Amino acid sequence: MSNERIDLTQFEGHTKGNWCIDDGNLMIKTDELWIRLSEAYCDDGTTEDEDTINKKLMVSGPDLIAELKRCYERLDMANETMLTAREVLMKHHEWMSVNDSTSEEDDQEILDVVKALREASE
Repeated sequence: MSNERIDLTQFEGHTKGNWCIDDGNLMIKTDELWIRLSEAYCDDGTTEDEDTINKKLMVSGPDLIAELKRCYERLDMANETMLTAREVLMKHHEWMSVNDSTSEEDDQEILDVVKALREASE
């Protein structure tokens, strides 16, 4: 798994509506029309169970995209918070060092936390 994000803009403009399975057909139902995306199961090399699972995955697409967007936003917020925490800890560490108010053990603990925050936000 890579750290690259899926470009969600490629899905902007998809048909809005109720993505569902109706009598084996993959459908999008809107107020104006019903759109059939795929037919009921036919013997194309997949099993009927596999076909059903594939259709469930496809109709979940809009919800999965929305959830992934929400996760990306929360991840960005968490990364920003970790960056701020690192900066605050480093300032505190520098102030304590200048004022000679810290032990080597405290210094190392703060530096270890800063390092862990840096690694977590990369």
